Amino acid sequence: MMSVLTSNLTESPDDPRSLYSIIERLQSFNNFWDLYPRHEDRRGTRSKFFSKCRTPNEADAVVAHLENGEAERIADRASSPKFIKHPTTWLNEMPWLEKTEPTKAEDAPLFADQHA
Repeated sequence: MMSVLTSNLTESPDDPRSLYSIIERLQSFNNFWDLYPRHEDRRGTRSKFFSKCRTPNEADAVVAHLENGEAERIADRASSPKFIKHPTTWLNEMPWLEKTEPTKAEDAPLFADQHA
């Protein structure tokens, strides 16, 4: 169980020490835990999640990244479930921040029925 010193809480919802922020990030962590394909070291993973996601918006970005197919890609890349990255390793890499390069205009077909 995560303990929170009430003397350290702040009023501002944007502050990572606000009760609002803590509750929102904890809910996002629970969603992350449900989505991530490997369940190991929940306490350590929660600690890492909170250190990487300082605001509810950052936590939501992690969950959205997993919901948009990343969880399946993680599982598909591993030849066996034991080779799926540990959740703390995945969080350390922060892949949800990577920007995908847009397709170049000359590579995109002009019409829907055109194929390269």
